[in-house]
Amino acid sequence: MNEHRREDRARQRFWRRVRKDDSADSCWIWTGGRDADGYGVFYYNGRSRRAHRVAYEWEHGKFEGELLHRCDTPSCIRPSHVRPGTQAENLADARQKGRKDDRGSANSFAKLTDSEVREMRALYAGGGWTQHQLAARFGIHQTHVSDVVTGKRWSHVR
Repeated sequence: MNEHRREDRARQRFWRRVRKDDSADSCWIWTGGRDADGYGVFYYNGRSRRAHRVAYEWEHGKFEGELLHRCDTPSCIRPSHVRPGTQAENLADARQKGRKDDRGSANSFAKLTDSEVREMRALYAGGGWTQHQLAARFGIHQTHVSDVVTGKRWSHVR
C-alpha cells in the first residue's frame, strides 16, 4: 500500500472516532480509547499517541514539546483548543484552576509534612539547632534543610 493511501486510511480511522460539533467554539470529543488521564489515544505511525497531538500536528505540522488545552477538556482534540507551551506552564495552569496541587505533603515523594516544615523553621529560627542537627532529626539531607528554612522549598507553607 502506498504511503499516501496509508495516511488517508489513518485519517479516516481517526475522524470516525470524533464527535464533532461545528458550532462556534465547541469541543471536538474523542470517542475512541483514552488513557488514565482521560486523553484520547490513537495508534498512528507504529505507536500509540495522544489524539489531540495527532490532530494538532495534522493542522499545524510536526511539533516537539507540550500542548496545553485551552478548554480544559482532556478528550477534546480540536486543534484550536490546544496551544504550544511548556510543562511548567501546564502545571501552573492546572494548579491555578484547582486541578492539581502536588506541592508539599500532597506530593507522593514528599519526605516532610507541612507541620514538620513549620516545626523545622521554628527550631532553626530559635537558634538552638544547626541545619545538620535538623537534617538528622527529620531524616533528610542538610541541603534540603537549607532549602526549607530559607523558603526555597515548601514556600507555600507559612
